[in-house]
Amino acid sequence: AVTAALAAGMLPAAVWAADDTPDLSRVALTIGDLPGGFRIVPEDELTSIGSLRELGEGLADSLEQAEFQVFQVASSEDGDELIEIVLIAPLNGIEQSSFAAFLANPDEVLDALPLDIGLDADVTEPEVIDTTGIGDASVAYTVDLEATTSSGTIPNAVGYEWSTATWQMVLGVRGSAIFVVQHQQLDDDPADIDFLDLVRLVDSRISEALGMAPPGVYRPGGTFSPGIANNIPTGGLFTGAEGVEVLAGDRGG
Repeated sequence: AVTAALAAGMLPAAVWAADDTPDLSRVALTIGDLPGGFRIVPEDELTSIGSLRELGEGLADSLEQAEFQVFQVASSEDGDELIEIVLIAPLNGIEQSSFAAFLANPDEVLDALPLDIGLDADVTEPEVIDTTGIGDASVAYTVDLEATTSSGTIPNAVGYEWSTATWQMVLGVRGSAIFVVQHQQLDDDPADIDFLDLVRLVDSRISEALGMAPPGVYRPGGTFSPGIANNIPTGGLFTGAEGVEVLAGDRGG
């Protein structure tokens, strides 16, 4: 499948050589990438609520040869701000092009994602975030949540009990890798992390790890348009919705 994809020009030759799989672990964040007071949270400290691990594993299982490459959670000192990263690879050529085409339609992506995420919380309508220049294709959105539990709070992945939250999430594809980055800002505390800047850092590291050319220059501002070219392939497409529905499957907050 890789040989056919290379012949069709769907994958860069440096991406998945037969006996030389790139080391995607270097995509992971380091303490130096994060604001002061943040830490990388060991998996054994995470609760089952709010983790993207199950989401990433479900997506990997839905793809032909992709495997779970990176799962990482970073937290502020008191747990009121989180970043979670999932990286899945390698996609074959058809998966790569179809996922990129699917991501070209933000409305379709949002329809496939269960934005209420099964929590006892009121969730606002999603607002699409401009991701021009991020990934070969990507969709990002933000929602506000308010807990409706009897206690008025919900624990996140590190046990912080929140009553209101703003979540940002991006789903993207770069080369033969799918990436998901989620940012949680809780209880109206000001965010220390610039979400899109961090996503661009992750995207750049994926490109470097896959031996691809650096991502294009980001063009800030302007009106969002899903028609803006993000190097989206046009051949051999199918909807890709099944994978996104798996990606957005059962998970906590």
